[in-house]
Amino acid sequence: MPSFFGEKFKKWGGFGLLLVSIVGLLFLIAYRSSGVHQNRTYRGNKAAIAKQVRREIAHAQQLRDQMENDPEFRDPKRCGGQKLFEKYDALKNNWRTSIAKLLAGELPDSGADTDFTDTRGAKYVVGRCGDIDAVYQELFDLRLNLRQILHGLDYYCGLVGSTCRK
Repeated sequence: MPSFFGEKFKKWGGFGLLLVSIVGLLFLIAYRSSGVHQNRTYRGNKAAIAKQVRREIAHAQQLRDQMENDPEFRDPKRCGGQKLFEKYDALKNNWRTSIAKLLAGELPDSGADTDFTDTRGAKYVVGRCGDIDAVYQELFDLRLNLRQILHGLDYYCGLVGSTCRK
């Protein structure tokens, strides 16, 4: 009976089909494992960034607690002093700058750094203690922004790329 593919297929067909199957299988294995590696890298990088962000959220709370427990801040007669304002404003600004740099470095071109520092539109009520009240409220907002970045980390990582870091 004549072969549909001809005599050459009879001679080499089985071996050729086996060879093509092996090459195809190796390609699929390589393709699949690169995706697994990339997924592990993404998850690992995302976890490392999340850990840093959580640590800084806790640091923001420590700064607020430090203010709340400061006897001068708690005293209505002394809380409006310029020295106290400068002390906590400098702490807040240093912390804000370091976090913005961290986010710009870990999640470049994602907008996380500007989303963190953006407190525009916030109306800070200046109470009995003057400008120090605004510092306290801004610390609250910055901490909230950082929490929102933590919750939206998949979004920011997606903007950075497939490994969640550059």
